[in-house]
Amino acid sequence: MGAVHGLGGYEAEMREFLDYVLRAYEAHGIEELSPRKLADFLRIRYGGTNDAKRVLGSVPEIREAFIGIQKHLFR
Repeated sequence: MGAVHGLGGYEAEMREFLDYVLRAYEAHGIEELSPRKLADFLRIRYGGTNDAKRVLGSVPEIREAFIGIQKHLFR
């Protein structure tokens, strides 16, 4: 799969996570971009928030990327 436009500024693992989120959005609709879904994505992909933080960085960094990709989508 090619790189999703707009993900170039992120580290590889964060790009993969955001790509995963975007694929869920494409498959299931805008509800997937709700902030309350972030914890679900982290649990499904990494087993939980603590494991996700080890791979992706702090929760504020993860949340910022999650919101940032939405801003890019809806520009």
